[in-house]
Amino acid sequence: YSAICSCTITSTEVKASVMELIEEVNPMMRPVSSSVDRRTEMGVKVKIIMDLVDDLSEEIQFDAIVTFHFSDPAAADYVTGKPGFVSVAPDDSSIKCPTIEFLNTRVCEHKEGFKYLICTRTGTVFVYRIYQISLKEQLELDRFPFDRQVFKVLLKSYNGVFTKWAIPEESMPMGIRSDKTWRAHDLIVEYDRKLWTLDWIRSSTDASSNPSVYETKFGISREPSFYMTNFVLVTFFVVLSSFSCIAIDHTDFGSRSGVTFTLLLTIVAFKFVMSAYIPKINYLTLLDYYNILAMFILVAVIAENFFVSELFFSNPSTPESIDKYFALIVGAWWVILHVGIVLGAMTNSFQNDWESVEAYDMKNVMSQKVW
Repeated sequence: YSAICSCTITSTEVKASVMELIEEVNPMMRPVSSSVDRRTEMGVKVKIIMDLVDDLSEEIQFDAIVTFHFSDPAAADYVTGKPGFVSVAPDDSSIKCPTIEFLNTRVCEHKEGFKYLICTRTGTVFVYRIYQISLKEQLELDRFPFDRQVFKVLLKSYNGVFTKWAIPEESMPMGIRSDKTWRAHDLIVEYDRKLWTLDWIRSSTDASSNPSVYETKFGISREPSFYMTNFVLVTFFVVLSSFSCIAIDHTDFGSRSGVTFTLLLTIVAFKFVMSAYIPKINYLTLLDYYNILAMFILVAVIAENFFVSELFFSNPSTPESIDKYFALIVGAWWVILHVGIVLGAMTNSFQNDWESVEAYDMKNVMSQKVW
């Protein structure tokens, strides 16, 4: 111990030792701050295959196929000058592959192993990976079932720099070249047209940041046909049938109220069924407002029945006139309202514009950062 303490180490020797350690650090394994970017540039293509959009848990599940190309000096050993590709396992090669990670995912599983696919003419290294991903997103449901959603997928790399795909078609591997859509685009989103409509997709890269970030955003619109048929159409007929109670004598309030109360309970049951399709939220959706309106009309029918049955009229035909005018005016308004709903659904008038949807998405991001 005394011998160690008696050693004298100059500041020059300490500086030389530190510099030697820094030079031995592998820049491919950890980011290095310097005036020269020593990270590997890689062109990237992404294909997203949507499996499920779960409204109740506010989660989407999809497969992400990520293909990227890069150059590495070790790939020169496989260059023969002839067109073609050779498959090489990572453990059997000294090629240092840039690593990529997904930032905002809840679950991310690498579905299968990968190999390097090296072009024997240019030495370009291609990597093909498939991920199964669950993405947690807060949905904007105030316009449900006419809502639009924006989903964002973020990739990061500490030892790579995301760039645009720069390989010509003749130099692509056969798997990419055979897919005409992927051959022409760097980003593809596949989806189920029965439930959602894909309106736009876009991608951007930030090569100056460390880590380098690749952002994918796509906007989808819900297809409201299921809800229009199973909720709106049924509710329309339930409320419309309540006006048939005027056929019962106006003095028999018990029979009239039996009909309208039964229909009111039917609407309440529909409300409980509908709540199983959306998450618990602290605001009302368009479908909630519609159900409340339907219940309000049924309560108004009950009130009108009570009014004509309990009050005394000097003219015996007055209650019948009130019944007829009430049923005609309210029933006609209810029909006209649904004509407007159908036309609005056909012309997408109930949907928010994409600027508002993206602004809401950015607001959620900022609130998450604050908290």
